Amino acid sequence: MTKLLGVFFKRFNNDTIHVYDLAKDKVLLIDFWASWCIPCRKEHPQLLALRGKYKVQTLSISIDKNLVKWENAISDDKIDIWEH
Repeated sequence: MTKLLGVFFKRFNNDTIHVYDLAKDKVLLIDFWASWCIPCRKEHPQLLALRGKYKVQTLSISIDKNLVKWENAISDDKIDIWEH
């Protein structure tokens, strides 16, 4: 975990997300998904419930190449409450 804390990601707007900032006080769940991945998207309701029940922080990493489809999936699945 120590090495992971030094990792950071770029958001689509070029802001930086540092894993340490997300994980310092909470359990961090990292979700890899894509808008075209139906099994991935079917898990989103369970991830939302898990987040609500256990107060875990969620970092969502998508492998989408189409920004519009990615943004639409985030909105449709109501997962805009966690980091992407």
